Amino acid sequence: MGFDAYGCDFRFKPGPEVETLFQKGRLALITERPYRLPYPDGHFDVLVTNQVMEHVCDYPATLKETHRVLKPHSVCLHIFPARFVPIEPHIHVPLATVFQFWLWLALWARLGIRKTNQYDLSWREVADDNHRYLSNHTKYLASADIYENFSKYFQEFYWAEAAFLRYSPNPRGRTFYQIGRIFPVLFWVYRTFWSRVILARS
Repeated sequence: MGFDAYGCDFRFKPGPEVETLFQKGRLALITERPYRLPYPDGHFDVLVTNQVMEHVCDYPATLKETHRVLKPHSVCLHIFPARFVPIEPHIHVPLATVFQFWLWLALWARLGIRKTNQYDLSWREVADDNHRYLSNHTKYLASADIYENFSKYFQEFYWAEAAFLRYSPNPRGRTFYQIGRIFPVLFWVYRTFWSRVILARS
């Protein structure tokens, strides 16, 4: 489409173009210790993450690096699950974005809630696995905490769910936007119970 685009992650899932893109320098691995994005200062006009920020356990380090690789007055866009999404999207347990204690996870494991790779595990093993995953790989911050973290590194910060829905490739998203223009509280409902969209300017 004409974009000069790059991607990075701690590890890559298998795919038909992964190795080719890696060899061409279009995909790069992130350094874990010390945490560093594999690009020079002031490199990008736009930085996008999609379903990433709910996995960020160290917001200050991540946002500092995000700011570092952006050119002055450039933007970053972050799309990720809301804190109160009814079903936690990784382990499929209701309200596990907030209730992450073992007994809650064990209850749903006893009721048969499983990820695809957990069908051969006992309910105790599922609860242990889910608790370990949520504790080590997710962080669903309150809106005030997100605002506090972003405001340390970015001059401007917006909740951008309305714009995201307005230009959604999904017709349902565009319909939701039209209804939200009449009832703006729906954008707050979307941000609280479905997906967050953050636009920040360096």
